[in-house]
Amino acid sequence: MYSFEQNKWPRIHKGGIRLIRFTDVRKEFYAKNKTIKVLDGLTFDVGEGEIVGLLGPNGAGKSTSVKILSTIILPTSGEVTVKNYNILTQAKEIREYMVVILQGNAVDLWLDVKENLKIFGYFHGLKGKNLVNQIDKVISSRNNYAYLYLFNEAGILL
Repeated sequence: MYSFEQNKWPRIHKGGIRLIRFTDVRKEFYAKNKTIKVLDGLTFDVGEGEIVGLLGPNGAGKSTSVKILSTIILPTSGEVTVKNYNILTQAKEIREYMVVILQGNAVDLWLDVKENLKIFGYFHGLKGKNLVNQIDKVISSRNNYAYLYLFNEAGILL
């Protein structure tokens, strides 16, 4: 298990509001009568205008942190807020505000971007016409129509 040690790194604070706050966040999974600690007291803030990357080896808790931040999973303990919305009590508000784009492969490499968005929308409880409308809204609001059928460097349809 690894943990982020925020205070060892210099921070450039650009002022503005605090957008993200993790406070003493812990996440444990239970498997085969064992407790696996993935996050152990993760604490950090991200302010307006800051660019943050989560770096670390496999098993460091990067994906788990992003899943917690995007309300896909909940922490075992601790507090996470996004724009002062608490992930435990205001997950819907956070999901409406946030877009998470991960590196690497999409859900299915043989699906285009719009089809992958349908899968993610379904995971978040969207269905039918509401799902299609939300996808169209996201794509058009970000002027992304030109990117729907791009290929990555390996020639795989994104």
